[in-house]
Amino acid sequence: MATSISTALALALSGTAPAPASTSTSTSHAHAHALIELVSRLQDKYKDNEYMSTRLYHHLETLLPSTLESEYKIQQQREERKRQLSDKRDEFTERFMHTHRYFYCPYSELFIHYDGTHFQGYSEDDILHKIHSMIVNEPSYLMVWKHKIKNNIMKQVKQKSLFTSIPESETIQSVLNSFYPAIFPTRNHSKYFLTIIGECVMNSSAQQPQITYITSPNMKILFDEIAGQLETYLGYSYPFHNIKFKYYDHNYAQCRLIHCYKKPFSIPYKVSKYMFDLLCVSTHYYLRYGSPDKFLSQCGDIELVEYVNFLCRNTPDKIVDMFLEAKISHCPSGKINSKNMLFIWKKFLEERNIPNIILHGPLKNILKKKIAYNEETEMFTDVTSIHLPVVSQFIHFWDTFITEEDDTEIEVDELLRMFRKSSKTHIQNNISDTLMIELVKHFYPDVEIVEDKYILNIRCSLWDKRADVIESLDLFRNNDVQTIKSLYDAYEFYSSKNQNKDCIVSKRYFEKVAKDVLGENLDKDGIILSM
Repeated sequence: MATSISTALALALSGTAPAPASTSTSTSHAHAHALIELVSRLQDKYKDNEYMSTRLYHHLETLLPSTLESEYKIQQQREERKRQLSDKRDEFTERFMHTHRYFYCPYSELFIHYDGTHFQGYSEDDILHKIHSMIVNEPSYLMVWKHKIKNNIMKQVKQKSLFTSIPESETIQSVLNSFYPAIFPTRNHSKYFLTIIGECVMNSSAQQPQITYITSPNMKILFDEIAGQLETYLGYSYPFHNIKFKYYDHNYAQCRLIHCYKKPFSIPYKVSKYMFDLLCVSTHYYLRYGSPDKFLSQCGDIELVEYVNFLCRNTPDKIVDMFLEAKISHCPSGKINSKNMLFIWKKFLEERNIPNIILHGPLKNILKKKIAYNEETEMFTDVTSIHLPVVSQFIHFWDTFITEEDDTEIEVDELLRMFRKSSKTHIQNNISDTLMIELVKHFYPDVEIVEDKYILNIRCSLWDKRADVIESLDLFRNNDVQTIKSLYDAYEFYSSKNQNKDCIVSKRYFEKVAKDVLGENLDKDGIILSM
């Protein structure tokens, strides 16, 4: 019987039975041989004991199959339960990732949470607390897996890039409203700008882009703010190398313009606070449209397209022709010197909100080919301009009535009134305070102007501001109507006394001179003490 048992077992474990899918053939053969050897040893042990040999056969034939079948069923139940738990765990994880939008910045190890309105910094502890709070409301058997679930979710979160997100409409509108109308004239200008930001961010590690974007120097503060936060939180080196704030002999065909308002501006509060919103909307626009040029081809805003492509659709010669047609007129015996011509050129560009896109040397050479030019006098001849009379009158006014004097100042609107008063012609009525500032900056670049309002260290012989204040102070102090006299009352007296005059000093200047003149006779509350 012993021989028959080992023989039967050997036949049963021969190559006729398939090996388990998870086990290699060599391993299966090794297990089969080991099992045969185990039964052979038992046969050898009880070969002289017929009872034990019979029992061995009985166990192998009757008891062992039922025992194995029972353990097989238990094992299958365990596997099924494990699979169900694993499915529940995966379902919980997937549901959590869908309902909670978290992202990770590896460089700063910062987590970002998106609530559907804003992207904001978040801590790892906050995310773990959120996971735990949701698990406790699930069936109790998930608690056994809580550590694995937390680890799996955090692993997935750390693999999610901020720029894979798709912002909601509310976020997009919030970002657009930060730029329009504060910085850009239309929403399409804002979208174009954001698409450029997205292109620069997504291509920051690629080779230098071919397109060069030219914009106002006023925009540098905004690009620097974006670049600073990109470096701080995402580790990006400055990605805006193809953004230029001044033209310098760039290839027109590869240039695009970025429009913005002319005056300097402060960065909107929301832009700095919600910088991740701006970056995500920017990359979303870039991925959606493919490039700023493709955005232009789809936006349907003809005015924007023409502005952006002004350089790539023109040549320096064509642009100078536009200038001459708009600003210069033929006039026998008329003359415009080089400096005045340059000023008129700047006015032409400013009216179109275009940066200086031809260097002075090349511009002069192009003009000399189109207009007669006297090399000795450095005059363009037989031409005039609608701007020239104002320019000439202003220069004459400045050279005649303005002198340098330390610790003095004239406000721009005061200078404008004196300029208008200086002549009986109506030419001066065509000049604004903005144009006056431009004239001063262009023709007298060494003069200091503060806040585009105060012109420092100059005086005008048409009006002695300081003498006006001192004279009024003397009259006021000798006035016996009031017992207690304050600086406020003194300015009120000055204003009423001079209300019919063309020029009245501001309260700020009046108090400045009064404090200088009165010295210790003026207390901290602005009360004038008797002398």
